[in-house]
Amino acid sequence: MAVCLTPSVSSVVISSGSSNASAMPISGFNGAGLIIEGSGFSDNSCQNVVSLGDNHHCVVTSSSTSQLTCTVDGAGETPMPSLKEQKIAVTVRNSGSALMAVSDPDTAKFYLVPKVTSTNVKNEEFNAAATTASPSTEGGVAPEKPS
Repeated sequence: MAVCLTPSVSSVVISSGSSNASAMPISGFNGAGLIIEGSGFSDNSCQNVVSLGDNHHCVVTSSSTSQLTCTVDGAGETPMPSLKEQKIAVTVRNSGSALMAVSDPDTAKFYLVPKVTSTNVKNEEFNAAATTASPSTEGGVAPEKPS
């Protein structure tokens, strides 16, 4: 008699492309790497599907029966919105949806963080704006006139 096992996820961690400035448990840039540990996965990568929210995926790059490695794909017809919770879900073809048995429910969610690659502010403009305060109104109070 064959034994059917329900896949289960015990942890999700970000392995690359993370944002250090975020207070969210799992947040990163488009192209970030995730490591998903658990049981009941397929060692055939194409049999494992990692979904982020309703319309996005984390492309599985390697797999074993206990670990998946994937790359966040936030592009597509509808790009993944920044800083919006995307529920992480794992499906193993012919075995069904994985049970999310993570210790912290927030680690079963991914937040896309915008990646700033350049700015358009010139130092001269910034310094000029920072030094326009008039000494007569320093501190927000005009000086008194002598009597």
